[in-house]
Amino acid sequence: MYRLIPESAKIQKKFIVRQISYINQSDGNLGEIAIDDIFANDGKCQPQRECDFNVDTCEYENNNLGDSSVDLRWILGKPVSDHSSFSNGSLVYVDLSTSLRQNSMARLVGPKFRTNSYECVQFWYILSNAFTPNALSLQVYEVQNSVASSKWSMMSTTLAEWRHGQIQIDHTAVSNYDYSIMFEGQVLSSTQLNNPLIGVDDLKILPGKCPTLLECDFEEYSLCAWSQSKDDKLDWLLNQGETDSYDTGPHIDATLGTDEGVYLFLESSSPAKLDDNAILISDYVDAVDNGCFGLWYFLHGLDVYKLNIYMNNSVGSNTTLAVIVGEQGFAWQHILVNITSASQFRIYIEGIVGNGYRGDIALDDLSYSTSPCGAATSVSVSTRSTTIAYPANPVD
Repeated sequence: MYRLIPESAKIQKKFIVRQISYINQSDGNLGEIAIDDIFANDGKCQPQRECDFNVDTCEYENNNLGDSSVDLRWILGKPVSDHSSFSNGSLVYVDLSTSLRQNSMARLVGPKFRTNSYECVQFWYILSNAFTPNALSLQVYEVQNSVASSKWSMMSTTLAEWRHGQIQIDHTAVSNYDYSIMFEGQVLSSTQLNNPLIGVDDLKILPGKCPTLLECDFEEYSLCAWSQSKDDKLDWLLNQGETDSYDTGPHIDATLGTDEGVYLFLESSSPAKLDDNAILISDYVDAVDNGCFGLWYFLHGLDVYKLNIYMNNSVGSNTTLAVIVGEQGFAWQHILVNITSASQFRIYIEGIVGNGYRGDIALDDLSYSTSPCGAATSVSVSTRSTTIAYPANPVD
């Protein structure tokens, strides 16, 4: 996947770009580095709408917005495994190593963005304090003309885990289209801190309205509010078009019905082996009396094995929602499952590898509604065609 790297600089000389091949020293496989579409425009580069904080802070800077009581700082580093790479990357976090007082805080303000429509700001955060909850807080603001409006707030738990957050930007009825995002970390109880941490990672600003928490079509080449488990053998992979193995996996996605659409799949070829698994985990969802979770799946191939969908609530109870085993035909299939939970819960989607390479499992168009499920549908895919009927959505 290509990634845009903006850089403001004075251009003084012509330059030549060549494709470079290298040997991966860890496994000896040949790899490639490619550069394409180099261009230069007058003026400063537009601010980045995605930042993984692995190299720098993408112009997000400490700024007290004129409040002299702001006494802490956000810094770039690796206090824990970051969200995107689990170990090798960095994040921004509040430096809590200094003397702290009640209501100590740090503010991180981003560059100015502009829109006259809707935008969705998505991010991952870690907000924890061992043994004592509610000792820290994280708030996210929209800033216009140095005036901050609170959009999102959360207090710490005792679990040091990454969670997903998002805020909606709506500029459809405003005259000032410029805005910035501010993250404010605050100490609420300075006497009860034990391994405290306030961190942010993998920030994205996307066009349009924010999706519901479990919704994801993968078209932004992102897992949305879902994460790869650390307690499995394999990872789910983003893909376009056919998978590499013959006679298994889809040729097109379920969202766009083309080979340019993006979906998620589990690779069953070597080094994967029988019973190896990959688990996709949702963020926490609020209690629901009669909700509906849906997804499109593709299980085709001589060696295809199993897809499990289950729910885990905040008291640790597991509930199996669906088990799909074996060949399901050369088609994207739609499944809807009813969900009832008296407490917060998470959804787990587990793919399990069969005994051979012709066993790729694919997912697309995850959805969620707080209303009961309607009827599910399936769409057959012709081996001679790259067209597909647009899938029906769950009942809203």
